[in-house]
Amino acid sequence: MDICKYAKYLLENGTLPEKRELLSPLKGRIVLKERKIALES
Repeated sequence: MDICKYAKYLLENGTLPEKRELLSPLKGRIVLKERKIALES
C-alpha cells in the first residue's frame, strides 16, 4: 500500500477523527496558501 495514496484517501474520504489522527504528529499550524498546504511554526 502506498502511504501517500492512503493519506490522500483519508483526507478526502475519512472521518473527522481519522483526519485528526493522521495530522496529529505534525508540529505547528497547518495553513492553506494558493491551494498548497504548508506548516508554520
